[in-house]
Parts: sequence; structure tokens; C-alpha cells
Amino acid sequence: MKNLIFKTLYQNSKIELDIYKSKFIASAYPVKSQIEAINRIEEISKVYHDATHNCYAYIISDETNLYEKFSDDGEPSGTAGLPILQTLKNKSLINSLIIVTRYYGGIKLGKGGLVRAYTNASLLAIENSKIAIMKKHCIYNIEINYNYKNIIDKIIKDNNLFLENVIYLEKISMIINIDMEIEDKIIKKMISATNGEIKYEKISTTYKSIAFEY
Repeated sequence: MKNLIFKTLYQNSKIELDIYKSKFIASAYPVKSQIEAINRIEEISKVYHDATHNCYAYIISDETNLYEKFSDDGEPSGTAGLPILQTLKNKSLINSLIIVTRYYGGIKLGKGGLVRAYTNASLLAIENSKIAIMKKHCIYNIEINYNYKNIIDKIIKDNNLFLENVIYLEKISMIINIDMEIEDKIIKKMISATNGEIKYEKISTTYKSIAFEY
């Protein structure tokens, strides 16, 4: 994923609503790959194997590509999967999956009614999950002498860095997550603060939630 910031579902959620005797169950998941999305879809299809429809949509991004897929699962074309997908797009969500299960109650909703039902179910599932704003961070392993501990702690606190692990041996080792936008600035500041007596290594990159939308 090339973007430094993106929005995604924060946590798994499930909601139910009844519309003209049809029961709609919307299940929402943050997902990191198409394989994970497919596994979730298969899982829900087994749980609700007796449902009339299990419709879904997902949007997933990796370092180079954006993947979108939806299914009406037997509902009239464009009345279920596409509204779910459009709801994800309207909320600017990626790495997100919504599955809406329907148990038919005997009253036809018409195409417009189906679009509204699947859209509303998706929106309620998103609201229940919450939206997380994710930002790209670099994971660093740093090693310092004990006499620099307080000043490094201050840099971590003043810049809202994520401190994941600290090991006290002959020297102090720390695992720190640094916002990619200030990565160079922070490393230079640490080098200066320790008079160059610091070892640092970028281990990997990851995304951290920095805020939520409700």
C-alpha cells in the first residue's frame, strides 16, 4: 500500500435489522488480504447456510494494487453487492469486508427497497465497528547507553512515538514505531542527543491507528 494514511474498519461487528419481515444480518470485518476476505465469506456462508442470500463486498489494497469484489448472491443484479461496495467507497474504506445475510420474510421489497435495505445494513455495521484512521510507521530497533535513557524517553514522549519493547542488558534496546513522515527528523534528533552513540536499525514498516471516526 503506497498511501501513508488510509481508513479501515476498526473491529469486527455484527448488526441485525428487520425490514418488512425479512431479517438482515450485516457482518463487518477489517481484512488484510483477499484470502482472509474469502475465508470470512466462507465462514459466514456456513454459519448462515440456511439463509436466502449471503451478499458481500470488499475493497483490499496491497503495495501495488487495489482489489474490489462484490456478489449479489441471487438477489436482482445491482441491488445487494453493489450497494454494499458503494457504501464502503462512500466511507473511503479499504481493507474492509461487509457481508449482509438475508432471510426472506415473504414480502418483496422491490429493487429500490433492496438497495436501501443493503445500504442501511452496511452503514449500521460500519457504525458499530467504527472507522480507524491508519498511518504508516517504521519499526526501529535502537540500542543506547544507560546515560542516554532519560533524553531518549523525552524524545519518545514529546513526539508521541510508540514504544513496544525495552530490554535492559549491557545496553538498553528499544523497539520503537516512528511516524514515517517524521522518520528522518527523529533519527537525526536521537543521533544528536546521544552524540552519535546509538545503534539503530529499521526492522519493517506497519500501520498504526492514529484516530477514530464515529
